[in-house]
Amino acid sequence: MFTSKRNTEELSLKDIQLTSTNNVDSDIIYFNFFLPKEFKNSFEIKRVKELEEDRNVDIIEKERCIPIELLDKEVVLNGYCNPITILDFPFRGKRVNLKFCRRRWKEKGKRKSYSNNYEFHLKWIKTTKEFGFFLKEFPRRKRNEFFKFRLVPEDIMKAISTSV
Repeated sequence: MFTSKRNTEELSLKDIQLTSTNNVDSDIIYFNFFLPKEFKNSFEIKRVKELEEDRNVDIIEKERCIPIELLDKEVVLNGYCNPITILDFPFRGKRVNLKFCRRRWKEKGKRKSYSNNYEFHLKWIKTTKEFGFFLKEFPRRKRNEFFKFRLVPEDIMKAISTSV
């Protein structure tokens, strides 16, 4: 919700305040703008934790995303799959780690579990697709500068250098 001190026709950026009516953390609201768009319909940010060199963003699959195999059946939540952590574009000098948690479902009274499959990252690198392509197109010398400032872990830099 946006609030202002003046008439809406005279708004300036310094007059606008981002407020939350349900006590949602402002970091969560902020990072929702940067969540890769292919995940916005299926996932929601639950927590943003800022560390010395990293920002860890926990992202959970929405409850309404029931696997196709279970549509039109009575289902129950059966826990979560193992989380998948991928690297996104650095933000303000810190790495951004996106940790995706997919839900596991089962038909009520049955044992077999189902979950949705997503392409979180490219086969050759554990980054968001956009960040992986960005790094791949960067000249090798510039990629080394990313590594020097520890914005990209060494294993990802090696993957970029050896990929096709």
